[in-house]
Amino acid sequence: MIISKFGFEEAKRAGVFNAGYLQISIDTESWKQPTPEERRRIRSIMGFEEDTFAVLTVADNQERKNLSTAMQIFADFAKDKPNARYVLVTKKDSPVGWDWTISQLN
Repeated sequence: MIISKFGFEEAKRAGVFNAGYLQISIDTESWKQPTPEERRRIRSIMGFEEDTFAVLTVADNQERKNLSTAMQIFADFAKDKPNARYVLVTKKDSPVGWDWTISQLN
């Protein structure tokens, strides 16, 4: 079973004809865009002020994600923006990917 149409088509092209496409969808009752009030409350809980520029990345810590470059780009962007924050949700310990313990980015 393949969870992307692209992967399914590539498998067929490579001659894997017994593969199937499994559509994964989102439960729109549990996962939805927050209302403006919900967004304000979430940002407040996270310690962000109304004018905080926030970037959220949720990603596995793998080399192909290039998290170190994302951090460097954000650091350059935020040099003159004291209210900019980058939030990364990932695995702490990974044998590959960005080593957050040696990063000097603030």
